[in-house]
Amino acid sequence: MSHQTFISSARDKNEEEAFKKVCVSIAPALIEIMPVERPHVHTLTSMKRKPGSAVNAAPGFTRLDLVFTVGVTTLLVITGAGMTSRGASARAICYNNLRQLGVAAFEYADEHDNTLPPRRPAPNSWIQRLKVYYGSDSVVQCPTMRTNEVSAHSYLINAFDDYYASALTPAEFNLYMTGRWTNGMPLDAIPEARDTILFGEKLPQSMHVHMDLLYTSGNDLDELEHGRHFKTESRASGASNHTFADGSVRLLPYGSAVTPVNMWAIIPEYRTNFIYY
Repeated sequence: MSHQTFISSARDKNEEEAFKKVCVSIAPALIEIMPVERPHVHTLTSMKRKPGSAVNAAPGFTRLDLVFTVGVTTLLVITGAGMTSRGASARAICYNNLRQLGVAAFEYADEHDNTLPPRRPAPNSWIQRLKVYYGSDSVVQCPTMRTNEVSAHSYLINAFDDYYASALTPAEFNLYMTGRWTNGMPLDAIPEARDTILFGEKLPQSMHVHMDLLYTSGNDLDELEHGRHFKTESRASGASNHTFADGSVRLLPYGSAVTPVNMWAIIPEYRTNFIYY
């Protein structure tokens, strides 16, 4: 064996050992990353290779080059997974917050003739009335609250304006809309509890605590956050969490809470005529 061949063989062994060490060191990280939820992940079967593209590595691509490439790729994957993991964690906390608010509302109803908190302003709004049931202030705050948030809460409760507009006289409805009606919404009056929203997410600039379908142009247009999670640069993107009147919590894609059926309403003509475009 020549001196040059011996040096080349030794270098190959050193490179191979370095490659093995890197693979062993990154394996746990890659395994840990795999379960993380990632929206819009392309599968290998959906990705097509350009005609004539090479399958094998280009000539001269050494093991050290491969080690460097694997290291950089791993760093990028770990960084991206960390960001995705934080987003998934925030969505999970928000989802759990809305589940707790649903439980609090039902516990309140159990002690108040099966009715929800009346439509009243602070300091007597649902936020204060349900506090004894949900406990911590963090429950009414989505972890994704932004720096431009103008209030300490992230969620709105359904005011069921369409029900009261149909059930009350004009004078009584005026009392209701100005926060002077003392009776809460009867849960028994919600015919499609599974598809009727009880709580939803509000826009950062909204000061409202109720989702009023019949206030000005409708809070479903100007106060609701339809895409707080999975938001992209497109305005009509993302999804938001919602608590339903049956106690379930669902993440609804942008706009689907109000079209083709407006799930904030319970009266049929409002469910189909008050939709979002």
